[in-house]
Amino acid sequence: MKRILSTWVVVGLIGVAVPVHAGDVYVSVARGKKANPGTKEAPKKSLALVLQEAKEGDRIYVAEGVHEGKSDSGAMPRSAVSNLVIEGGWRDDFGERDPFQYLTTIAPPPTAQGTGEPAFDFSKPDNKIANVTIDGFLIDRAPHNYYFGDRAKPTEPVVEGHQDNTCWGMYDLNKKKSPGVPTINLVGDGSFTVRNCVLVNNAYIGIYVKCGGTGETLIENNLVFITMGRGIEAIMGGGWGDPTIRIRNNTVLFGHTLKSTEGHGLAVDQYARYGIENNVIGFHDGGGVNSKFAPKNDRFTMNGNLFFFNKWKDYTVGGSPSASVADFEDELSFTAEENECRLPAALNRVVAAWFELYCQQKSEVDMVTEHVSFDQLNEVRQALGLEPKADLKSLQGWRQTTMSRYPRAMKKGESMDWREAILGMVGADAPRGILPYAAR
Repeated sequence: MKRILSTWVVVGLIGVAVPVHAGDVYVSVARGKKANPGTKEAPKKSLALVLQEAKEGDRIYVAEGVHEGKSDSGAMPRSAVSNLVIEGGWRDDFGERDPFQYLTTIAPPPTAQGTGEPAFDFSKPDNKIANVTIDGFLIDRAPHNYYFGDRAKPTEPVVEGHQDNTCWGMYDLNKKKSPGVPTINLVGDGSFTVRNCVLVNNAYIGIYVKCGGTGETLIENNLVFITMGRGIEAIMGGGWGDPTIRIRNNTVLFGHTLKSTEGHGLAVDQYARYGIENNVIGFHDGGGVNSKFAPKNDRFTMNGNLFFFNKWKDYTVGGSPSASVADFEDELSFTAEENECRLPAALNRVVAAWFELYCQQKSEVDMVTEHVSFDQLNEVRQALGLEPKADLKSLQGWRQTTMSRYPRAMKKGESMDWREAILGMVGADAPRGILPYAAR
């Protein structure tokens, strides 16, 4: 690790600053040690400790493996460092990189509940943070939720090995453990980048970015699967400049609502310049893309996106339905070209047993609304090899909430093979949605 720390040289009453030179820091769970210098040959072991000691300008390379966070919490320590790159997806010898092959996972150990904090949190009171990149992590947030059931239905016997009201429970989300906490939280008066990340079972917002300056914030090539709130929210801080926010090639599926203003795929505001391109956005209890207020026509584009089964229509303003894809040309004043409504191929890769549970929800949100059809629901069921249903009544089950742990119930101490469970969605809808790393 190469780093020259800044110092002050005082001659008389004059202070002369020696500039900071960025350091390359390598992290490996398998090969690392705390006492190591953090080089490629002798990496550090704990990403949490490295982040606590990070300096402006550092670039942190993180090898495959499960990184359990501070105190095995599944969350990294909050940081206020600018000009920082955290890059996962490296083979353990750092000879090759592919975030969807060399999985760099953020999660607590399978015997732990997990804390109610973001997995990555860059924020501080004066908002003076800029140029932070989070790239190439798989984050499993299921242990940050409370699940209930130790049985498939209340009338059935307890399933051996499962516990009630824990992160190892079955089938339904009982409540959020960490209300209002995003999985990735980036807040500052400059630009940010989030790319090549997979976020699953999010307790609230998947990716939250509040940015400023005059640069470009990028949210690209991420898979956000299951949120209680919003999949991606990217907004400008009040009076923080005139940023451009590009949200492109993301796959955002299954957003659930807790109240009328949530359940959206993407949430934006009317202040920044936006380019929303080539995303796959489907199965949200709210809208596909929701703007807090109507954006200015010359500052907002929404092109080449694939929408499907968004219950409040594909574009909403202020939480009220505005337009579905078929009506974009006639009803939207800003540029919205080459968008499409059809079954995303990524949905063909969803675990069928989980989708069966999703279909059985009974909650304040109707399964089928005036903006989405029962035929669309059956279209997914048929693609997954599930029996089509004759009507909504025949579909509904006993479930009282809208969210299940994906992809299945787990016993205490059991780990998940995410390659099998989730990574088949990567590249399924190319050139839209999340793409393989080699294609970026």
